[in-house]
Amino acid sequence: MSNIIGLVGEESTLYLGAFMRAGIRGYELVHAPSILKRCNITPMVNERPCQLGKSGNFRNIFLKCVDVGNIVAVYYESLHRATTLGVEEGINVLE
Repeated sequence: MSNIIGLVGEESTLYLGAFMRAGIRGYELVHAPSILKRCNITPMVNERPCQLGKSGNFRNIFLKCVDVGNIVAVYYESLHRATTLGVEEGINVLE
C-alpha cells in the first residue's frame, strides 16, 4: 500500500487526500517521512496557493514536507519567508 501512495504522491500531493480520508491507516501512510520527502508539491502550490497560508487546508502537510526535507517544499517555504519576513528568515529555512 505504501508503494501505491508513494507513486501517487510523486504525481501530485493533491491526489493524496483520498487516502487521508480513507481512515487512520491511510492518514499515517501519507504522513510517513519517506512519502512526504518524495511528494510532488508543485501542483498544490501552483493550483491552490491560497490554501498554503496560515489557515489554509494544505498548510500542515506542506510544513510536514518542509520538516522531512522535501527539497521543493523547502525552497518554496524559504521564498515565502524571504518575501514576507525578510531575507534572513528565508536563508534560515535553507540552512
